[in-house]
Amino acid sequence: MSKRITLAQATDTTEADVFGRVYELRPITRSVEEKLRAIGEEAGDKDIDDLDGDEFVGYVGQVLDALLKPAGAENRTAASKALLDAWKGEKVTRGQVWEFLQELQRNGAGGDERPT
Repeated sequence: MSKRITLAQATDTTEADVFGRVYELRPITRSVEEKLRAIGEEAGDKDIDDLDGDEFVGYVGQVLDALLKPAGAENRTAASKALLDAWKGEKVTRGQVWEFLQELQRNGAGGDERPT
């Protein structure tokens, strides 16, 4: 008996909650990869540890906007805006922002890796 495996099976979505707003993690397609590359090029030689808090949150916000799209009709807020509002409202620390970005990578954004 044969078994069929389809690429469609590998395209389950991952949702992320950013302070009560739900986002869908975009698959790392060519266009998303190009956006991420452009963000990295814009940052240039800056080490992320050398950025002040506002610069860091701005950089991560751009990455989140490339990775996340608002889910559902009630959410039209860009992830970067939700993050910036939380940062300015003293609701999140730099470490929490970094950990959230790492969690996205572990749970979806890094899902395009080839098996070894």
